[in-house]
Amino acid sequence: MTTPSPVLSLSSLEIGYRARRRRRVVLSDMSVQLDRGEFACLLGPNGAGKSTLLRTLSRVQPALAGGVSLDGDDLRALTSGDLARRLAVVLTDRVQIANLSAYELVGLGRFPHTGYFGRLGPEDHETIEWAMEATQSGHLARRDVTELSDGERQRVMIARALAQEPKILLLDEPTAFLDLPSRVELTALLRRLAAERGLAILMTTHDLDLALRTADVLWLITDEGSLESGAPEDLVLNGLLEHAFSSDEVVFDRATGHFTPNRHTGRRALVVGDSLEHHWLREALVRSGFDVSRDQDSEGDAELIHCGVTSEGEGGAARWWTVQQGERDGFASLADLTRWLSRQRQTLQ
Repeated sequence: MTTPSPVLSLSSLEIGYRARRRRRVVLSDMSVQLDRGEFACLLGPNGAGKSTLLRTLSRVQPALAGGVSLDGDDLRALTSGDLARRLAVVLTDRVQIANLSAYELVGLGRFPHTGYFGRLGPEDHETIEWAMEATQSGHLARRDVTELSDGERQRVMIARALAQEPKILLLDEPTAFLDLPSRVELTALLRRLAAERGLAILMTTHDLDLALRTADVLWLITDEGSLESGAPEDLVLNGLLEHAFSSDEVVFDRATGHFTPNRHTGRRALVVGDSLEHHWLREALVRSGFDVSRDQDSEGDAELIHCGVTSEGEGGAARWWTVQQGERDGFASLADLTRWLSRQRQTLQ
């Protein structure tokens, strides 16, 4: 079986800044690759060098050492036109351009293909229409860019990048200004474009939960200044994600892939059951600082609070309950249950 050559390849790359005769190294010894059709998320703490890496990959700033290749060609050797036909970039900055329609903005993506005068031909218009259709922004074509919402603007900016017909798409926190549904929709769009169009896509993000559930591969900047890559599940299992983001105040649960505040109180609870209600009962207890067990053999433990849920008749409302030291209490909602547990802890203190 032949292994396809990567579209983007980093070889012993070192990035940072030069000031007179001094160098400030941000990241070093990076050797990773991105294949055709892969959707990758670049993760790391604030100030770790994510944006610096994107600027280096897009040749906005030079590398300090090592190399970058696009389709096997040295990034430094490409002409500006060749680079624009292979690589497109979408930045975080809000676009404020008056008197420019969304269609005209997307049309700017055709500049690597239109020659000196930038005249759009029939094929260019077909590509613009395709890009807007692919990003579900065709209905915005006649709208002024300044009238667009953040989510609409990001779709149009991605359409502009697609109009370049690149092989690689780099995005710097494209979901930064979006609400949760829009973040999910935009990330799903990028994953679909990678899979269906064969694009290699790399985006920076702080949304770890979404990255874990959508990315084919993660590029992770560690505290030590190295860049690790792998499938999301691999980085969970080998502990790299936990090491990179956990702290005294925040803990990473490898079983769920969630970061949660460190609220452990030493109290323990038992929840037996796999329904949706049981799942959210466990979530409420963990949020309240409990270590939650599923082990029925623990039922005889006097220090364990047994919690559960029953339904009042077919299709009836859920009824939550706790049993501790033989005493049973009932609650109409999880809010009531967690308030009671909180008051009980305060009484014990």
